[in-house]
Amino acid sequence: MLSFFDAARLNDVAALEGALAQGTLATATDENGWTALHHAATGGAVDAARWLLDHGVDANAADRFGSTPLSRAVFEQQRAVTELLRARGADPTLGAAQFARRTNSPLADLFADLPEDLPEPPDLTAKVLKKGRIPGPIAPRWQDEEQRLWGLLVPPSGAAPTVQGEVIRAAGRLASEAYRNGNINWGKMYEDFCIFLADTLADYSVFSEEEVGAIQKITRELRKNHAKPDVRPKGSIYAVLSEFAVRYCTAKPDLELVE
Repeated sequence: MLSFFDAARLNDVAALEGALAQGTLATATDENGWTALHHAATGGAVDAARWLLDHGVDANAADRFGSTPLSRAVFEQQRAVTELLRARGADPTLGAAQFARRTNSPLADLFADLPEDLPEPPDLTAKVLKKGRIPGPIAPRWQDEEQRLWGLLVPPSGAAPTVQGEVIRAAGRLASEAYRNGNINWGKMYEDFCIFLADTLADYSVFSEEEVGAIQKITRELRKNHAKPDVRPKGSIYAVLSEFAVRYCTAKPDLELVE
């Protein structure tokens, strides 16, 4: 039997109705503070998202890290859900529009009606740095953990102050440039990202010898063939590298400052 949150992500409205009839609250949240609407937005589940909104789930509900359903939809490039959430009153200035513009998202056009000078959402990096450790709990999927780590460790602009933050930023920026721009802006910054990841992720306390070899091969491939990026929907070398970056941070929660 599907959980309420899985039903939302998989667009199973019948399962949502069944769970509601059995006493599940439509506004229930998981351990990260995600409502079912966050899960529906992540999965591009338009019917489930509409059902949840109709049953009182807040379109602007923020999880424990400040991410809203609209932010999730934009992060996952779910156009139909993004349009629905905006039409139903989701506030794009809580981070979704800023993220879309900052990353040159293909959904950025959905926020063309907004002013250019939107304020950035709060920078959590200083707060996390003061604690010296990445807080939990860890998200179940590496993709969700990547976004969580981005919000915690990567500042709105510029380099991250910690090694873990830079690992997430470097992998994310490489993927973003490839998928959104076809690497037309490739230059020294992206070369440096590859070199940094190759050096930092060559950590045998985290990865096996085979995995370190795979990381080295991927970063060489990115530099050599950047003009023809691997942008498959699933299983691309960018996704593999991002998953390695998340695993590195999970294995090393005690923050290290960039020298």
